[in-house]
Amino acid sequence: MSAPQKLPNQLKPLFWFTDPERLDLNKNKVDIIHQVLALGSLEDIKLLFSLYPREEIRRVFLKTPRNIYTPKGFDFIKNFILKEKKPLSFNRYAKNILGPVARP
Repeated sequence: MSAPQKLPNQLKPLFWFTDPERLDLNKNKVDIIHQVLALGSLEDIKLLFSLYPREEIRRVFLKTPRNIYTPKGFDFIKNFILKEKKPLSFNRYAKNILGPVARP
């Protein structure tokens, strides 16, 4: 059994709601990927791509949607970071504190 891989210090502020020292890069991969994509800076996202292969980040984003993205953030990650061409269910990713986000 290998030792847990710890979250880099640069990313810890993105996990204010939990103890970032307890996060493991393998066990908590889905949560880490989504949290960094949704709230991280471009430098944080660059670091994310050094921690996980591009295809793994893409797979997590597509197969395990999280309703934590702002509408603009979702569009940016989908279209510019991951360059995903197929349509995705916007409401599975985007949050709105007032209820579901209406989209034209």
